[in-house]
Amino acid sequence: MNPALVIVTGASGAGKMAAVRRLAASNRPGLHCYFFDSIGVPSEEEMVRESIIGKPNEHRRDFQLRQSE
Repeated sequence: MNPALVIVTGASGAGKMAAVRRLAASNRPGLHCYFFDSIGVPSEEEMVRESIIGKPNEHRRDFQLRQSE
């Protein structure tokens, strides 16, 4: 087996986490999956409550504003 490193990036909601979780669930020998998400994506309930449905980058803007305070 040849060692490899795969980094998955992309827009919020594109399915990155779902794809990597499915790969991790395959239980392949020697496979290790690590998850790093410093901002996170709010739950659907939170987006409805905050009225940010349809504004995919709104949570990132809000996070960046909070960090600059």
